[in-house]
Amino acid sequence: MSYTPQLDDDTQPRSPLKDIPLKPTISVDDVEDAPPSSGCGMYALISVVLVVFAVAIVALAGAAGWTSGQREAETLVRSTRDAAIRDQVDRIPGDVASGNTVLLRTRLEWLATSAPEYNDLPNLALTGTAVYLNTLPTTTPTPSPTPEATTEAAPNELAIATVEDSDSGFDVAALYEQAQTAMNGSLWEDAIELLDVVVGLDPSFRRDEVRRALNQALQNRALELYNANQPAAANILVGRAEEYGQIDSGLDYERYAAELYLRARNAIGLGSPVAISTLQELISLGAGGRYYDDAMQLLYNQYVLIGDSYLAQTNYCSAASQYQQAMNIFSSGTANGKYANAQNLCLNAPPTVDPNWALTPGAVAPVGVVSPPGQ
Repeated sequence: MSYTPQLDDDTQPRSPLKDIPLKPTISVDDVEDAPPSSGCGMYALISVVLVVFAVAIVALAGAAGWTSGQREAETLVRSTRDAAIRDQVDRIPGDVASGNTVLLRTRLEWLATSAPEYNDLPNLALTGTAVYLNTLPTTTPTPSPTPEATTEAAPNELAIATVEDSDSGFDVAALYEQAQTAMNGSLWEDAIELLDVVVGLDPSFRRDEVRRALNQALQNRALELYNANQPAAANILVGRAEEYGQIDSGLDYERYAAELYLRARNAIGLGSPVAISTLQELISLGAGGRYYDDAMQLLYNQYVLIGDSYLAQTNYCSAASQYQQAMNIFSSGTANGKYANAQNLCLNAPPTVDPNWALTPGAVAPVGVVSPPGQ
């Protein structure tokens, strides 16, 4: 009879997981209803930020362009006004020498109104006062007039009254006759000054005739200034001529070309990219134009300067392109040697390495995997 010992339950080995229910707590339905991951939201946020940055850049670029245009316009207006002031001041010594108090007073009044901040204006006013005082007759003691002298003085008094027939004390008709004489002698500048005085003293005096004369004198004087390479001053006179009637079509074309030329020169001084497009438009008016040769040289210089800027930034290929543009204008010049140097550097420049190349997918093979040749 064999004996088989019975083991008590307390002495049997017990599994630690025996009393823990192993029922799954996550179902397929719970997984499908789980909220999406935050990756899509992050991508959307990045996209919105990029769009905002793009809009901001475009807005800033537009504001910069508007500011540049305003600066160019203000510079042109200021230079035109300074030229007009300088022209009037330069003519005052001639009026003083000739004793022409009418024109002298007109110039001083214009300066006091248009340029009250002019530094030398008080001295010029004193000069005008001195000239006026010198024109006054000196009082000298004379014997008592006899009856015969009294009867002879009457015609002189009558002549003086005839000369000073206007409220201002000047003979407007005589000034207009002087203006006509100046126009007959093609003295357009003198004619304009005299006609301006007539208009200032009596705007209703022979109004239509004076306006036609002013229109003609201003146009002819403007053409003289264009020929003397003074386009800014000429443009001012053409604008004045339009106030008194139509202007010649040829003179209107001269003004258009002069405006392009002045705009291009102003843009060059400010370093604005508008300079190249304006010069190209001026050149497109055709060879033989008044500003054609100068515009060609200015455009050539601009391409060379831009090429030099690219070269300083080690952007050799862009520099070579700008020098090539200059060589398309003139086949010989400083651009040729610079182009050869920049093109050589462009072709032989060492390849640049992307600092983020390791972040490119597949750029680095996983551990234990040998990259195929060529990678």
